[in-house]
Amino acid sequence: MPRLGIGLPLSASQTQASVLVIDDPLFESFGGLDIAVNYTATRTNLTLYAQDTTQSQWVKTSTGIEGTLYEDPNGGTTGNAITGAASNSTKFIHQVQEIVAGETYTYSAYVKKGNLSFVLLEVSDGTTTYSANFGLNSGGIGTTTRLITSAVDDRTNGWYRCSITFQALNSSEGGQIRAYAMAADNTPTVNVAVADTVLVYIWGQQFEADGEPTEYIATTTAARTATSTLIDNSKTWDFDSNDIMPEADPDSEGSWEVPDNVVLNGDYEELGSELVTSWSNKDFSSFASSGSNITQMVSSGSGNNNYADATITSGKTYKLQFTSTQAINCQIRTSPNTNLTSASVILNSLALGTNEVYFTAPSNYAYIGFYAPNSFTDTQISSFTLKQVDPNDRWTLGTGWSISSGKASFDASAASTFSYLTQASILPSPLDYELTFTLSDLGGSFAYNQAGIIRNGIVTSFNTFGISAPGTHTIIVTETSGSNFFFFGHPNSDDFSIDNVSVKEYAIQPKDI
Repeated sequence: MPRLGIGLPLSASQTQASVLVIDDPLFESFGGLDIAVNYTATRTNLTLYAQDTTQSQWVKTSTGIEGTLYEDPNGGTTGNAITGAASNSTKFIHQVQEIVAGETYTYSAYVKKGNLSFVLLEVSDGTTTYSANFGLNSGGIGTTTRLITSAVDDRTNGWYRCSITFQALNSSEGGQIRAYAMAADNTPTVNVAVADTVLVYIWGQQFEADGEPTEYIATTTAARTATSTLIDNSKTWDFDSNDIMPEADPDSEGSWEVPDNVVLNGDYEELGSELVTSWSNKDFSSFASSGSNITQMVSSGSGNNNYADATITSGKTYKLQFTSTQAINCQIRTSPNTNLTSASVILNSLALGTNEVYFTAPSNYAYIGFYAPNSFTDTQISSFTLKQVDPNDRWTLGTGWSISSGKASFDASAASTFSYLTQASILPSPLDYELTFTLSDLGGSFAYNQAGIIRNGIVTSFNTFGISAPGTHTIIVTETSGSNFFFFGHPNSDDFSIDNVSVKEYAIQPKDI
């Protein structure tokens, strides 16, 4: 049935985050005049043969399902019994299910104590598992893993309906729902002394894309859908013993906090303050300057230069940009003194229009400016700006890594072994987190098993995630202790670039509420 709101505990890492408003799911406004009430809910049991686990769709591991039928929770005789061979092993049944990342699912089953008094319900999305242990003596809940919630509903004659609800972190066509017979909490490996011993009784399994276990739907060869109707006989809607009237513009049902990105300068656009504060004219017969704008340069022969006082630091990356009215044979050079004649060349010639160049300072040069090795035509230079890239040192660049044009790029030819792009001590822990980034500028022989991600010392290549094409990629990973975060490249990986990096706590979003 429709639900009016949702509430989940939020971790400390989610404070001061942005907010998404959850609109009232019961009312819709059409043109601000008419009100439509969503009063039906469709439910689907995706499990095949929900109450007949003797069928081949249920795979048995170190177990059997007796052909004998037992009393079920409804007083009929359609219950099954999970039995086990005399071996020390895990004893469970499973069925394959397609699972979609981001969807919320609930897996439930009616279970009853046999010679063992615990059951483990577990779902695997191919990468991550979600589970809870249930005690069948009194209906207690033991160890749980990555769940939104777990629940036990006490039924008649020793039967319990146990359920787990989770949000899938990964998509898989080969996911599994599993039911284990156990002797104690969190001990799936058990020893049964006598073959064919009844371990636990099971009936009415249901796997559904829902945030709670809904009324059981029996299935056979295919999934089955049922529709529930919200019935209210009063003249007003009455969901909680308080009459309420539909509103054209109802209040919000609450808010949902969106975790912050823990990566700083993830778009590589962070720049420092302007470094050019003054210009000094040397040997230009007709030159005028105003602030950082050079209004005119006039040809006056070889060896002439004009320089700016702008301290740049060894090893730091800088962005230089200016506009030229002509394409001319004039260089931009850096030098430790005012004579640019033998200085380092960072731009060979001036192009017409906007000139932009990124460079790494080779040493503590104090001057940067124009140098004219030969005569050149008069031109105007404007909007000259020089700023440090990543001024707060958010990223540590290994050999072959550089930041330019709003991305971090890896030059495989510059590296002799694995080389890293690092942001230190940022990973939330212990949490599942969502990593998003854009991969671009791939070399023609890109070997993505030699490029990837490191977290907490665990090396995971792009190949593991199936990432070999350019574009924006999102992966969900479990972090257990928190640590530094790396991208890495190798000479065999060829060139590539990284952009728009985001690492957020993977919060349960109300996608299907």
